[in-house]
Amino acid sequence: MHEVAFSLLKINDNNFFQYKNFLTEAQWSLLCAIAKEEQIFQPTARKFIQKHKLGTPALVKRGLDALIKKELIYHNTAVEKPYFEVYDKYLMRWIQSKY
Repeated sequence: MHEVAFSLLKINDNNFFQYKNFLTEAQWSLLCAIAKEEQIFQPTARKFIQKHKLGTPALVKRGLDALIKKELIYHNTAVEKPYFEVYDKYLMRWIQSKY
């Protein structure tokens, strides 16, 4: 099973890498941070920002808005404790394996 998943990630390597060129450096860093955490409940919290060296809460907020608009992350508000996550799970796993 892991071999199949790994081959899917490898096949899409070039496509996924294009996201890095498509996004600003701050947006890419935020996307990677969210992918590494899998779910983030407080993206503007100091602990999260410092852990991933994301700058300021305002910069993270702008990044969240841009990534949501580009449909790269999803803000799940239909649960008791809303969270952000990477929309494409293959992209999330690819980021986790590369960064």
